[in-house]
Amino acid sequence: GYRVEKYRVSQRSTRGIVFAHPEQLKKLERHGWLTLIDSTHKTNRYDWRLFTLYVCDTYGCWNVGAHFFVSSEDADTVAEALIIIRNKYCRWSPRYILSDHSNIEAKSIKKTFPGMAAGEQECQVLLCVVHVMRTWMQKIHEKKTRDIMIAAMHKRTKIGCESLVQDAINSCPVPSIQSYIKRNYTKNTEKWGLWARQHSPLLLQVTSTNSLESFHSELKKTTSSSHGLIGTSSASLKSVDSHQYTR
Repeated sequence: GYRVEKYRVSQRSTRGIVFAHPEQLKKLERHGWLTLIDSTHKTNRYDWRLFTLYVCDTYGCWNVGAHFFVSSEDADTVAEALIIIRNKYCRWSPRYILSDHSNIEAKSIKKTFPGMAAGEQECQVLLCVVHVMRTWMQKIHEKKTRDIMIAAMHKRTKIGCESLVQDAINSCPVPSIQSYIKRNYTKNTEKWGLWARQHSPLLLQVTSTNSLESFHSELKKTTSSSHGLIGTSSASLKSVDSHQYTR
C-alpha cells in the first residue's frame, strides 16, 4: 500500500501529510538526478497546497515520485516534507531540482540538501525558464532591456551571459529596472542561465516545469475544492494510475 506520514512543524503551528507508493519512490530514487517540484491549489476544502515531485525515466516518460500536502506554503513546512521523503522513504539524491520562481521552494531545498557543507553531493536549484520570462514580462517592461536579458539566458558561456546582463543594466533607461536586475539576476546566473546546463542534454531539454503543471491541470479535473484531504489524495493516486506523460 501507500506510505503515508503526518507531521507538524511546532514553531510555525503548521502541518503536512506526505504520501507515496513504494513503486513511485523507487522511480524517485532511480531517476531523481533531475527532479521537478511544483505546487497547486484549490484541490481541497482546507486550501492546503498539494506538492508533487516529478521525474523522467529512461523511456522519456514522466512519473510522480511523491506527493505532499502543506497547511501553509513556507520554507520550514515544505522542507519537513522533503526531509521525510529523503531520510525515511527512500535514498533520494537529486543533483538538480527544477522549480518555478519561488524563494520558498529554494530555501526548503537548501535546508533538505545542505550539500558540501554537510559532506554530501551538491543539489543545485534550477529555475524554470518559462516562469523567469513571465516574471521579466511583468518586472522588466522596457522591451529592449528584456530582450537583452533573454539573449543572456540563452548564452552558452558564463562570461557571455554575465556580459549581456551588464549590457542590459548599462543600456536600461529606467533606474528601478536597473536596480531590479542588479539585485536579482547578477549573482545567480547558474540558476536561470542555460550556460550552466550545457553539459547535460536532459537539462537542455527540460528547461521548464510545464510537464508537471500539465499533470496538475489533469489532476484538477478529478478533484474539487469541496473535497477533503483523503478525497483529494485518492483522486491524485487514481490520476497517477491512469495517466503517463511524455516529454
